[in-house]
Amino acid sequence: MAPYRSKEFVEYCISDVTILREACTAFRKIYQEVAGYDPMFNCITLSSACMSAFRRNFLQKDTIGIVPPGGYHGRGKQSHTALQWLDFEVHKIGQVIKTIYTDREVSVMGRHGDGYAEFQHDDGHTKTYISISRMLLASMPHSLPCSEGDSENRYVNTQKITEMFRENGFEVIEKWECDFKRELTSDPATKDFFDRHPTVRVTPLHLRDALCGGRTSALKWYNKAELTKGEKIKMVDVISEYPNANLRGEFPYGHPQIFLEGDPNMPAFDQWDGVIKCTVLPPRELYIPVLPLKTQGRLMFPLCRTCAEQGCSEICRHTPEDRKFTDTWCVPELKLAVQKSYMILSVHEVYQYPGTKQYNPLTQEDGLLSGYIRCFMALKMQASGWPADCTTDELKAQFIKDTLKHDGVDLDPSKMEKNLPYAHSVNERALYCDTDSVAYISRPGEPDIPTGTHLGDLTDQVEEDHGPGSFITEFVAGGAKNYAFKVAVEGDLSNIKVCIKVRGISINASCDELVTFDNLKAMVVGSRDKITVPIPHQIARLPTWQIVTRASHKNWKPVNIKRRRVDVENTVPHGFNAWDMAEEEDQDLLEAMDLLADA
Repeated sequence: MAPYRSKEFVEYCISDVTILREACTAFRKIYQEVAGYDPMFNCITLSSACMSAFRRNFLQKDTIGIVPPGGYHGRGKQSHTALQWLDFEVHKIGQVIKTIYTDREVSVMGRHGDGYAEFQHDDGHTKTYISISRMLLASMPHSLPCSEGDSENRYVNTQKITEMFRENGFEVIEKWECDFKRELTSDPATKDFFDRHPTVRVTPLHLRDALCGGRTSALKWYNKAELTKGEKIKMVDVISEYPNANLRGEFPYGHPQIFLEGDPNMPAFDQWDGVIKCTVLPPRELYIPVLPLKTQGRLMFPLCRTCAEQGCSEICRHTPEDRKFTDTWCVPELKLAVQKSYMILSVHEVYQYPGTKQYNPLTQEDGLLSGYIRCFMALKMQASGWPADCTTDELKAQFIKDTLKHDGVDLDPSKMEKNLPYAHSVNERALYCDTDSVAYISRPGEPDIPTGTHLGDLTDQVEEDHGPGSFITEFVAGGAKNYAFKVAVEGDLSNIKVCIKVRGISINASCDELVTFDNLKAMVVGSRDKITVPIPHQIARLPTWQIVTRASHKNWKPVNIKRRRVDVENTVPHGFNAWDMAEEEDQDLLEAMDLLADA
């Protein structure tokens, strides 16, 4: 390190640590006042401090159930391949084998196996233990390295367990996963069986499957507002969406009652309260679908499973069998989906909870999480300062009164010092949506999305960033978190500012001439190929735990596989087909003409 730079580095580090120390001291003081304990001595991470405060001060008795490791019905984890192999063994031996699917994972002599059956042989009653160990499923022995601190590798340990069963009179059948997968494609008997008996088993419901991120999508590739017709493009986002959901959301409590497919006691659809695993058939003409599906490593909202899996670029002509999909959803999602013409074809599993809890703004009776949110939301709102329209003491007093009435949050006016389902309502006017925001076309005679100042209300993001009266004149999107737009600052068309966001690229002097609105627009309309963006000083970590900066690059191009492109500007969901079969040929012709016009 050059001597003349050493002093600057040291001064920077001292300043950085001083700021961090003072911030931690302030945080510790506020947290002790609110939560009643010192987080620095009781918690390791910020998330653990939040959970500790919730448990100590707000968690109600018998509300959040702890899910058993193997699930509520005692099912553990078992690979789909193992169950496929056991299906084939059932076919060969003609006997029922107990598995996680037919009963539960069997424990023999304290060891879990994938299958168990009892046979009556000529020499008397013999127990047979059929195992396809998850360790064996991984790979062949040479690929199983010794675990740190173990003197024997997992393969040897598995062989010892197998020998223990045999010494105690059990017949053990084993199968390597790689061998079985090879037989699925090369062995005629195995291949013929699964061709004639495709596996249709539905795996057990896992609560985590109902939770998913990635709810971001470009609904249109490009749009330019027709200013002469009074059009504007607006972008609105929700005020504190997650705190709002936790404050006002309806949460199930306790432990659920489990209903499996075919159970005559399963409650009716309108009585469901919880999480459901089912198979649905989406409608063909819904522009903004409701139910998500995880496929191709992304979260999509398709109207056809096969179109989404294959990334089809043509009009969907798949059968209902090809279009349906199975997943796990929360009841409110399913109820909205049914209202939007989704059909529930079969219900595989229902987690029915004894009831729900929800915050009551009239009585201020707390729900499951609302007490925690109301406490800490006051700190956030006070740190955000007064809203822009609260310019007088009367307006400020009214804001505090309304906040208590609508949000249940009691604000201290002396501490108000600033620190440094909406897409459905606009439908085909929507341009882009994220989890808590939507960009859409505003037209005279068509309703705008209402905005407000309270928790859960929407705010005009463009006006907040660029001043009252500001709006977007032109918008282009190259996919999720890859978009740009032009803003008429305070409504002045002679004062245009460009905003651009590209995931994975920090826009600075090294790339600001490449990462531009015009280049993204050119790539979207097809007049330019991908752009290689240099990253001269990318921070990286070496395997030797060293931090270095080195030159790198990123290929920038439009990618939007979550929806099907129909022309230069517009997209529709995978599986969307709002036209009758007689009109499909006309639509094909129109799309072909669009492509020829762009060529």
